[in-house]
Amino acid sequence: MREHTRRGGAKGAATRRRRPLVVLGLCVGSLLAGLGMWDAMAQPQPPAQNERPPLAPNANPQEKEALDLYDKNEPLTARTKAEEILKQNPDSIYALYVLGRVMHEAEGTLPMAMAKLGRARELYEKQYPVTARPANAPWRFHQELLYAIAGLAQEMEEFDYQLQVLDFHDSLYSPMAVGEHAWPLMRLGRLDEARSYARKAADGRNAWQRSLGLNSLCAIEEKAQTRDPYFKACLAALENIRKEEASLPAIDASHQSHLAVHAYNATLGALAALSPDEAEKIALEGTKKLSFTPANPWRLLVQLYANQGRVSDAIGALREMQSWRRRQPPNVRAQDSAENDAAVATVFLLAAEAERGLRLIDRAIEQPDRRGLSSSTSEQAIGGQALLRRALRRTWRELEAERAVYAGSTTPGIFGRLGSGLERWANDFADEERIISVMTDSDILLSTFRPYLSGGLDGVPIWLVGDLVDVLGAGVVAVVLRDVRQVDAQPTLAPYFDALECEVAMAQGDETRALGLAQQALDRLPKSEALLKARIAAHGFRAAQSEGKTDLAKSMLEQAMQLDPSVFRRLGLKIPARLGTMPAGDVGERVGDMLSSSPRLDIASGGITIQAESDRAGVALCTYGPSGTRLSCVRPDPPREGDKPPTAEEQAQKLVEAFHRRALAVPLGLSGTDLSSLDGTTTVGQQAVNKELDGVLE
Repeated sequence: MREHTRRGGAKGAATRRRRPLVVLGLCVGSLLAGLGMWDAMAQPQPPAQNERPPLAPNANPQEKEALDLYDKNEPLTARTKAEEILKQNPDSIYALYVLGRVMHEAEGTLPMAMAKLGRARELYEKQYPVTARPANAPWRFHQELLYAIAGLAQEMEEFDYQLQVLDFHDSLYSPMAVGEHAWPLMRLGRLDEARSYARKAADGRNAWQRSLGLNSLCAIEEKAQTRDPYFKACLAALENIRKEEASLPAIDASHQSHLAVHAYNATLGALAALSPDEAEKIALEGTKKLSFTPANPWRLLVQLYANQGRVSDAIGALREMQSWRRRQPPNVRAQDSAENDAAVATVFLLAAEAERGLRLIDRAIEQPDRRGLSSSTSEQAIGGQALLRRALRRTWRELEAERAVYAGSTTPGIFGRLGSGLERWANDFADEERIISVMTDSDILLSTFRPYLSGGLDGVPIWLVGDLVDVLGAGVVAVVLRDVRQVDAQPTLAPYFDALECEVAMAQGDETRALGLAQQALDRLPKSEALLKARIAAHGFRAAQSEGKTDLAKSMLEQAMQLDPSVFRRLGLKIPARLGTMPAGDVGERVGDMLSSSPRLDIASGGITIQAESDRAGVALCTYGPSGTRLSCVRPDPPREGDKPPTAEEQAQKLVEAFHRRALAVPLGLSGTDLSSLDGTTTVGQQAVNKELDGVLE
C-alpha cells in the first residue's frame, strides 16, 4: 500500500464489561501508506456477558480485587495490587494475568506482557489439565486468557503462534474463533485458507463474526491487489458496521465503535479504485467517532490533501491526527508513531522545512512501528521512509546552498567540505542500499509502481515514486513499467504510467519522448493529482526547453510553479527568471546581487519575473509567471518590538530568505512554535501523560 501500502484494520471487540482498555486489547487493525493503509482484522471476542459464568470463582479476595480494578479501567492501581499479590504468591495466575494485561494495554511493553500471560497459562494448565476438564476449573478465565494471548501474539507479529493459540481455543471452547483465523493466515501468505475462514464468518449469524469476516475479506482482497473487488469488499464491511452501530450515541464514551477502522479500509479501497472524492468522504466519516486504533483517519486525509495541494486542509488534518493519537492508549500509540512522523515529515518536505523533517524521519527509521496490526512489513515501511529521507536530505542540501547566498557562506575549509561531502554520500548510499534490498523482492518491486495499491514500499506518496528512477536505474524501471501496464491495463491508470515513463525518458536523455509523455500525462491525470502534475510539468519544462519549444516550456514552467514550486528544489532544477523593479537604494542593489547568485535561479533567461512591490505592510518580493499571472508575494517577518532597525544588508537578506523559503515552497503560514506542535514532539507524549495523570487523580 502506500504506502502506500495498504493498511487497514478491523479493530474492535467486546469485553467483559466493555471497558475501554480491554476493548483496545482485544482489537486488531492495520494500515496503507502512499497513503498508508491498515488492513482490517480483529482478535477473538469473548461471549456476551449474560452468557458467561463468573471469570474467577475460586480467586481469593485480593485476586478478585485486582481483577475488579483492572475491569474498572484502573490500570495503575490494578498493577500495584497484582504486584503485592505476586510478592506473597509468585504463582498467582490471576495476578499474573492482570499484570500482563496492564503491561500490554496501558504500558505497551509487549514482550514482558507475553511473559506474564504465558506464565499464567502454564500455571493454569498445570493445575487444571485441559484434557481432564476438571469440574472445578475456572474455564471462563482460561478462555479469556487465550483470547488475550492470541491478540498479543498478533501485535508481536507472531502469527504462527497466534494460530496455534486459536486452534487450541477452538479445540476446547465454543463458539469457535472462526474469523480470527483469517488475519494471521493472510499475513502468512495462506490466502485461500484465510478467505475460507473469512467467508464462513461473514455468512454466520453472530454479528461480531460477520463484521470480522467482512473486514477480513476486505483485507484479503487488498492483499490480492485487486481494485474494484477490493473497494466493494471494504464497502460491504463499512455498510455492515454502519447498520450495527446505528444505535450508538454520537459521543461514544466507551469507544465501542469500530467505524474508524472500517472507514479507514474503505478509504484505501476507494483510492485503489481511483475515486479520491469518495475516499475523502469516507475518511471524514471515520473521524466522527473516536476508536482505540492506529487506523487514524486523519492521517489518510493529510496524505490525500497533500497530494491535491490543499495545504490549509492538510495542516488542519495534521492537527487532528495528533489529537487523535494523543487520546490513544500506549500500546496503540506504539503501533503508528513512525507512520505519523512520516506523514508530518512529508508535509515538511513540501514546505522546505527539511531540517525538521529529517529529525522526524530519522526517528521513524530508528524507532519503527510494530507491524502486527498492519498488512505490510517493517522492511516495506522503512524502505519507504528511507526514500522520503533521501528526498529530505537532498532538499536540505539545496536549501543550504541557497542559504549561503543570503546568509553568508558558512562552508568549512577544503577538508571540512570533503568530510561533509563523504558523509552525505555515505548517508545517501546507505538509504539507497536499504531501498534496493527491499526491492529485490519482485512482488514488492512491481507493486511499488502500481498506483494506490499495497504490497510495495510503504508510505511513498505518488509524487515521490519518480525518485526511484535514480535509485534503481532507468532501465530497471522501464522494464517494471512495461510489466505493470499489462497488469493494470485500464485507461484511467495510463497517465500515471506515462508520468513515470517521462521520468525514465528524461533519465535516459530522450527529451523528445519525455516531452510527449509529459503532455499526455498532464492532459489525462486527474485534477486531484496536483503534486504529481507539478513534477511532470517541471520535467516537461526541461524537455521543451531542450527541444527549443520556448512557448511550451514557459507554459509548463508556470503550471509547475502554480501547483508546487518546491518541486524545482527537490529535482535540483534552476528556474529561469528575470529581475524586475527592485527596492530603492542599497537594499535593492543587494537583493538583485543575491538573487543573481542564487543556485535556484537562472537570471536573464526569461521565465518568471521577480520584482519588489511596496504597501503599508512594507516591501514584498512578488513572482509572476510568463503569462503575467501573479504566483506569489512574500515579505519577511516584521521586526519584533525593541529590535534595532535592520541595516540595508539585513533587510536585503531577509527579503531574499523569504523569497527562497516561501515563494519556492508550499506555504504553511505557520510560526516555528506552530510547526513544533504539528510534529507532535511537544504535544502527543506530554499530553498523553497528562491525561493519564488526570485519570489517576480522579
